[in-house]
This record gives sequence, C-alpha cells and structure tokens, in this order.
Amino acid sequence: MTIEKTSGLLEQLEQLYVADQPAAVADYLEQNPSLWPLLQEAHTNIRQFFPDSPLILESHTATNADDAPLVIAVHPTTDLDDALIQFNQLKFKWWLRAYERFEPLLSIAFRHIGLDTSESFYDFLERVAGSYDGPEDWSAEHDHYLYGTPKRWENHTDE
Repeated sequence: MTIEKTSGLLEQLEQLYVADQPAAVADYLEQNPSLWPLLQEAHTNIRQFFPDSPLILESHTATNADDAPLVIAVHPTTDLDDALIQFNQLKFKWWLRAYERFEPLLSIAFRHIGLDTSESFYDFLERVAGSYDGPEDWSAEHDHYLYGTPKRWENHTDE
C-alpha cells in the first residue's frame, strides 16, 4: 500500500472511529474494500443509540483471536443499565438484520467501564425484569416486533 493511499484511508477513518492500530486497520480495509460502506453504515446506526460514545476499531488481524479481524468496540458514556438497554435496541433494530453482511469480517462489541463481571446473567435479568416498556403481547408476538412479520395471534381469543 502506498503512503498516500494509507494516509487518505486513515483520514476518512478518523472521521468516524478511533483505530487502536491505525496501520493494521488501514491494511485490512485495503484488503477488504467492501467493508468500507459497511463501516459507514454501522457508524450511522450506532450513533442513533450512542451519539457521544467513543467508537474504537480494534484490529485482531495479528492474533489468533476468536473475534472477527475487525471489531467496533462501543464504549458507552451512559450508566450501565441505560447502556445495556441502548445496546439491545441497537441489536434488535439493526444489527441482527445486518449481521450476515458483516460476518466474518467485522463484529460489534460492548465495552462499558462499569460492567460488573461478577454479576451473573440471571442476576442481571432479575434486576432489570419489568424495567422495559413494551406491548402486552411482546412474548407471543416477538417476531412481529423484531422482524415485522404478520402477527400470529391477531384473531386469537381466550376461551
């Protein structure tokens, strides 16, 4: 890669993300040019839920990590509970549908400074249960709300 090309790519990249290893990220993007529009799309969608949070591009190209070679690490600036709600909204409103186009080149990770790794997943669920507002038929009609499929039980009446 030429110095001019690397410099131009890094300048564009710095408008959207902070790269942990700028040269490695630029090399990876040059080898995978189809990833650039996906990075722009990801930035637009992530910013809807995390407008002020740092977005770090982590390069895993030099390791044998199980992660994708490039990871967008979202570092929320809100408290942990709000950040988890926002991250779940991001997943359900965009990432789950977009994932197939990104995989295996790119993934998104959640990195919160206040993340308590000593709390089990079930303790977390118990703590946040009932704190999400949603429709009464959410559990029965989750495919409708997540993916826009027709409601399954619209004409269903309790007997």
